[in-house]
Amino acid sequence: MEFQPFIFIIGVVFNLIFCAVIYLVQQGEEEWGAILSHGFKIPETNQIFLHWQDFYCQKFGCTIGLSITTGMFTNLIMQLHLSFVIVACFILVFLVDIKIFNHICLGKRHKPDWGYPRIGRISIGGRVHLVYHGLNIAMLGLLVFVMIVGNLNGWPMWLTLISLVIYVITNVIDIKKGHFDQLKLL
Repeated sequence: MEFQPFIFIIGVVFNLIFCAVIYLVQQGEEEWGAILSHGFKIPETNQIFLHWQDFYCQKFGCTIGLSITTGMFTNLIMQLHLSFVIVACFILVFLVDIKIFNHICLGKRHKPDWGYPRIGRISIGGRVHLVYHGLNIAMLGLLVFVMIVGNLNGWPMWLTLISLVIYVITNVIDIKKGHFDQLKLL
């Protein structure tokens, strides 16, 4: 794959705009009272209600790691002939991720946050993030597939792997900080 800086930048900017939209929707929902204010405790718990910017995987994983991923993905799709099978697999991964992620977050043990502010309820920002999450998992899946078959190598491959490592590390930090802990009622 030949790296095209302008196409890469378009992908990065697209990702950053998507992140900004998610953040701004969350801020609007906080102002409208649709979600708890930043830093408030979840009722009947000692757990803090987390906003988008509280999650390392969103603040850094999405804005840095997934910006690189989106830039590399944009480069890839501009240069590859995408067969029906590849497009179908991309859509399938996107839909399966949305279904699984949403199912987990709507569960009774999910700790409420900005995207899922109450048990069994998704916010507007959560819906936007759900699409974002599905797209990024599908993009990562396609990039990894292309690496495995040898169509992504050299420094573009390493840059893609670095973006994945950034995203994984930020998720691990969130796990260690308890951001993904289950709901613990008093």
